[in-house]
Amino acid sequence: ISAVLDAISTTHFMTRIGPEYEANYVVRNLTYSLGVVTGPVIGKTLQVLAIWLLTLVTPKLTGFLCVTVTLMNLYAVLVNMMI
Repeated sequence: ISAVLDAISTTHFMTRIGPEYEANYVVRNLTYSLGVVTGPVIGKTLQVLAIWLLTLVTPKLTGFLCVTVTLMNLYAVLVNMMI
């Protein structure tokens, strides 16, 4: 859920002020290449896939990784909504 909220809030702020203020290099370049909606969605999809792969490789870190990524996504939502 936090990844979806982050993608939505990122899309929202990018439609208002443009992708040049996006801190994530990958998402910013995806947005320039694919558009304001598709870029953040693909960026979040890649993030979720990367976390899933990491949890397969290091199952003992699954809880830590999921909590960390969730908190980072929620922080990003807050920052995006302040813009």
